[in-house]
Amino acid sequence: MSVSARGRFLLAHGLGTGTLVIGALLIPGQALPGQLASIPARNWPLTADRGRDAGALLAGLALGAGAAAALLLRSRSRRERLVLAAMRRDGPSALLSRFALEHDLQRQAAALAAPGPAPVALLVTVHCRCLGKQRLLMEPTTSIAAILSVLHRDLGAALPPGWSWSGYRAGDDALALRVGLGPDNPLLDPTWCQSWLERVRAIAAEVCARFLAGAGQGEDIRIVAQYLRGGESAQAWLRLQTFGETLADEHPRALHLLGPGDRRRLKADDAIQRALLGLGAEDLELRFQPILLLANPGHIGLELLLRFRPPGLAKLGTEAVFQRAMAMGIAHRIDALLLERLAGVREALQELGPLAARIDYISVNVSSASVATPQRLAELIGLLRTHRVDASLFCLELTETAATDLVKEQRSLVSTSQRLMNELDFRLFIDDFGSGLSNYRRVSEAWYDTIKLDLGLVRGIGRSFRLQRFVGSLITTVHQLGKTVIAEGVENHRDLAVMLRLGADAVQGFLIARPMPWEALAGFLQDSPWTSPAGIAELQAELRAADRGLALADPEASGQAATPDAVPLERYILDNWSTLRSFEEFVLLFVQELRAWGLEVLRLSLAFLPDQDDIDCSQYVWQRIRPGEVTTLRMQRDFLETEEHLASPLHFLASRNRILRLRLAAGAEPPFPFLKLLQAEGGSDYLGLRLDSRGISIPVLSVCLAGSSRFSEQQVERIEAMSSLLSLLFHAYESERSKRLALLDALTQLPNRRRYDSQLQAALVASATARSPLALALIDIDRFKAVNDTMGHAYGDTCLIQVAKLLAQHLQRENDLVARLGGEEFGVIFSQTDATNAARICEQVRVAVAGAGIHHPSALCDHRLTISIGLAVWCPQTSPRCDADALQQLADDCLYAAKHQGRNRLVVRQLDPA
Repeated sequence: MSVSARGRFLLAHGLGTGTLVIGALLIPGQALPGQLASIPARNWPLTADRGRDAGALLAGLALGAGAAAALLLRSRSRRERLVLAAMRRDGPSALLSRFALEHDLQRQAAALAAPGPAPVALLVTVHCRCLGKQRLLMEPTTSIAAILSVLHRDLGAALPPGWSWSGYRAGDDALALRVGLGPDNPLLDPTWCQSWLERVRAIAAEVCARFLAGAGQGEDIRIVAQYLRGGESAQAWLRLQTFGETLADEHPRALHLLGPGDRRRLKADDAIQRALLGLGAEDLELRFQPILLLANPGHIGLELLLRFRPPGLAKLGTEAVFQRAMAMGIAHRIDALLLERLAGVREALQELGPLAARIDYISVNVSSASVATPQRLAELIGLLRTHRVDASLFCLELTETAATDLVKEQRSLVSTSQRLMNELDFRLFIDDFGSGLSNYRRVSEAWYDTIKLDLGLVRGIGRSFRLQRFVGSLITTVHQLGKTVIAEGVENHRDLAVMLRLGADAVQGFLIARPMPWEALAGFLQDSPWTSPAGIAELQAELRAADRGLALADPEASGQAATPDAVPLERYILDNWSTLRSFEEFVLLFVQELRAWGLEVLRLSLAFLPDQDDIDCSQYVWQRIRPGEVTTLRMQRDFLETEEHLASPLHFLASRNRILRLRLAAGAEPPFPFLKLLQAEGGSDYLGLRLDSRGISIPVLSVCLAGSSRFSEQQVERIEAMSSLLSLLFHAYESERSKRLALLDALTQLPNRRRYDSQLQAALVASATARSPLALALIDIDRFKAVNDTMGHAYGDTCLIQVAKLLAQHLQRENDLVARLGGEEFGVIFSQTDATNAARICEQVRVAVAGAGIHHPSALCDHRLTISIGLAVWCPQTSPRCDADALQQLADDCLYAAKHQGRNRLVVRQLDPA
């Protein structure tokens, strides 16, 4: 073989060998080819051509390695394409994935690098939250992914032909649409876009209802959309879309079409986020709110409160900043910054000199984020030790849930509060108690020193009987456990007085002092009357003296010893009558007062019997067998003529004697059959009183005691005084009730003609003032005379009630009014409503009545009840003047036309210019 031939052989041999070698290196477990060993190197002649032959072999090896590398790149690229293709599809739903959405948006943003005047696409996210909430209502074979796939199909079928769009699965229960916007696409009009998004929401609700057994889904469908414009990045689009989803959570609305204002809000939101991430200890501004220690007059506690110096955070407010920090997962960092500042607070306290002795403690709020996990709790404990926080001066405030949560350890379960108290000997306050659903079992067993009642339990307590009873029992229970109570939110002297009576150990609120900088504390300690022991003692004495002045002079008159904390029922009722919810509640207060005197009450009745006017009888009855209930009885006037009433103590008291006192001794024969029943139930002493009348009705009170209880003369006088007060309040309640009833139709409970006429006059004036349209509809049931004549008036009344319910269901706008005008005619006033919208609503009502399947005896009506509607519309812009008669006449003409054209139809006309 010649040298040149050998060179060509070696070049080819090296090329193939190099390729195979690289291939073997790329494929694990592949043996090297045998050609390397078969090259006859030892037979090469020792000539000058040997060098050239070796070069040819090396060149072949290099070329083979290059070819193998190219093969590797092509193989890797193919695998990457397969992986990317798999990532673009959501397996369960077969829709494009979230990854595909991000990738497609990046490509679109890159293609639109230059800003453009008009949007090029619309990005829509449909959140079907009902799918997660009501998963149990689905069929076992149905998945959320399958429902989203059906929704994608139905939305695609509803899109007009020619629209370019793509659908993606954007989350567990979310579908995203990317709709292209050409120059003629109507979605470029925001108003049209809003209506189209409403259509998308309706389709989503229908699909969800189909798979969730028809449960109501509309309120759980959220739509977030934005226009995509050139010159923006995919990251900016996705960030704004996520921000829109946050808005849907914070401000629940069915539809959010994001605009420039939302982009500005997002920019501000990002600035707040950056400020939070860059927060330092020097950015915290400390405020201190005094806590008045009632058990130690002249001394106070302090609650340390945070404010933020950065302008954006200061404007947002402390509570909102913490909420944002919680959402970002960095709230525990703010606690860490606060702990750095406590050493400076301690030094400032020492500089107060003798005044420092009047500050018993400083409480520091710790967020739930700092104790949310065992690791976070360990970090908090480490920080408290590192900063040498003085447990004899500083207390920790935790929310109820955070304080009582159990922390897993190797050997046992302990609560957060228990670990803090055990390891560091800190006093611990449970903050904001009562602001959520309290777990009383855990609170009763929790480790803590003090409960701080949330301001929601304290604010307005002076006017709430329920709160006083509840909070009073809670304070008593906490004291029995050896703990103390602080009342937050005391803002007026009435609430302060109640908390003093209920036994709160300390109070805090704006009445005492607002949060102040440290520099103002010295002045507060020196000059405030709240830090004067003599001033606090004088205040308590004044409150007790005021209560004693209203109490009975003779302690035996109430059946129990007088206590300085007791508040007479008369004072409570006069102070709180406007906030109690019903007259039955007044009667219950009366019973509880009698029981507080030590009387065992079997039955109490307060009846209001007609005097001269033709009014109903009202009676409120409390019985021992149902201690938390007052039964209300309303009877017709003819009840007064029955034998049952004529032989009753009520009739005797109303018509003959003003007072009736009877001891129901065993074996004695009571003079009234009703008293025999009370005697058999264990009654022992009966008191009946006729109270002063206002000329409308005769109030009669009757009280029957049980067991060994007996009335004293002083108690009878007190009962009569309290009963007269209840009588006056009853007449006030009845007056309001009568006014309401005078404006209602008795059969349908719709507003009557009087209310309708008054509302129409007011609506005309409002429309003229606001220059807004007004619509008036008259509705008549078709061939209703045949219903009464054939089926009877009782069935006719039933039909009227059913139609009234349908009208009320479909006419629920706040400013609209539907009324019964008389017979089978109804009227509807549509305020600020044009002809198109009023006609749409009326047509919905007409269809609903026809579809309700209410039977009509006439074949002319196809044996179903229908209605005809005449609708008149007044527009102040085209017809400046209008009166009620003109609008009413036009609506009546329209109704006549609807009847004349065949009934079961709507006729609409607009008032012509005068």
